[in-house]
Amino acid sequence: MPAELTGVSAMRDFRTEVLSQLAHELTIAPARHRERYFRGARQAIELLQPDRDYPRSFILFQVTGYRTRQTVEIEVSGGDAIADLVLLIESLTLDTPLPTPDDAAETLLDAVGLCSRWNISSRTLDRWRASGLVACWYAAADAPARLLFSLDDVQRFEKRHAHRVQRAAQFRPVTDDERRELARLALAAMAAEGCSLSEAVRRVAERTGRAPETVRLAVHKSRALIGAARDSDASTDGWCDGAEPAAPLAQRYREARGAERTALLQARAAELAHAPIRYVFAPEFDHPNAERLIMTDPPARAASSPQPNVPADLPAYVRELFRTPLLSAEEERTLFRRYNYLLHKAEQSRRLIDPPTATEATIEHIESLLEQAAAVKQHIAQANLRLVVSIARRHQGHTARLDLYDLIGEGNLILMRVIETFDVSRGNKFSTYATWAVTRQFTRLVAESWRDCERLHVDADAPCFTAEPAAPVESMPDADESRAARLLQTVLADLDPRERDIVARRFGLSDYQPQSLAQVSEAVHLSRERVRQIEKRTLSKLRQALILHDVAVPV
Repeated sequence: MPAELTGVSAMRDFRTEVLSQLAHELTIAPARHRERYFRGARQAIELLQPDRDYPRSFILFQVTGYRTRQTVEIEVSGGDAIADLVLLIESLTLDTPLPTPDDAAETLLDAVGLCSRWNISSRTLDRWRASGLVACWYAAADAPARLLFSLDDVQRFEKRHAHRVQRAAQFRPVTDDERRELARLALAAMAAEGCSLSEAVRRVAERTGRAPETVRLAVHKSRALIGAARDSDASTDGWCDGAEPAAPLAQRYREARGAERTALLQARAAELAHAPIRYVFAPEFDHPNAERLIMTDPPARAASSPQPNVPADLPAYVRELFRTPLLSAEEERTLFRRYNYLLHKAEQSRRLIDPPTATEATIEHIESLLEQAAAVKQHIAQANLRLVVSIARRHQGHTARLDLYDLIGEGNLILMRVIETFDVSRGNKFSTYATWAVTRQFTRLVAESWRDCERLHVDADAPCFTAEPAAPVESMPDADESRAARLLQTVLADLDPRERDIVARRFGLSDYQPQSLAQVSEAVHLSRERVRQIEKRTLSKLRQALILHDVAVPV
């Protein structure tokens, strides 16, 4: 993100799939069309009502100006649509920030200034943004982009939500005496009327005009007083005059906490009851002496094992993997038997769970068995990591997109999966099974890498990053391939310079040779993970462009 939000939390997730998909489609639209979508989203926010539902096609038409042909119409909540449209505007201006006007000091407000104007907190400002308060990214020359609020948008929000703004202007902090009174009223309602804490908070909030969260916080702060009165016979407290005595209130509070604990326990039990535990079964697990035979540690191995031969050209982090000693055949057999036996015991106990009547001891016993099995699995994986490194080194030079760290990461994921399916009773060595699985995954990754390169090299003779789309490729016999070539040239031309540079370096476009993540990271002065994210986002744009235009590209 170009800059921190100075008191305003980032709105990241869309509430509706309709607007989420639209936002993704608009990110690959030409930059010249984004201003129209920006204006359409603003007009839609003014038009929609939060308490009504609207057809999907209606919202899309308001934003894009195009009518879609839908056989089944989808209804979208107006409140959710407004929140998503605010986020859509923010997303559009994040990729292409608006220019900062000359009179920015008079027409733009930051989060701190807006909170001061309305006498609200940053959390309240976040909630108001979800209700239709528009914020946009603005960028000045030689300065990072900032998320600011236009004075026109602020005044429109004030006009539409005058009651909320007026109420915020009359806000006054809660005093200690008022906080005690709010807690007394809520606890008295729980005791006298037998309602839940949430219901009591709602009633007191309506009665006093305070926010429900303010009442809830007052009750939480008063719990220390309740706890102190648990063993007391005093009939009242100074702040509890006129209400039920403190001891019965404490009893009701303990009962409420007990109900919460029971609900949490039942949720844990239900989660276990509906999630079968997979493992490799062996008949010896049902032997009467299975616990003693399987869980007893084998004799310790002599410490005079030879030092591993660590390749000198490996990074320091990878060389550390070779310090973990390899497993002997007996140790390997013992660990795999123990790993699956622990899962077997956990599964047997899980099958007997009845969520409404499950005890905490039963749940903790199953979770303890699963934790022990996870520790054994980790031990097996660490002892075989050097195997992954060896296979990764053999495939390192076969693809420009995946360097040694990428291959090791992919190999470790495969290693953890094959541990779960290896059957030690067949007499095979685990290294043989793991080598086959990891090698197959690396071969697939290398093939996918070269296929991606071939897709981008749709026309080796045409310039990749010209401002205008390349001329039609007459030599391509397939019409879809020709359309794909032209479309890719158009999409590449609409990418920002950083995206174009990274894609060119990764796939060897223009005058570059294919480069690894590490090489691109050093060249563009970004982290490897950030380069990976930009590459993934850019490839997604290219694929979506082909899908939206119904172009079939050979794999």
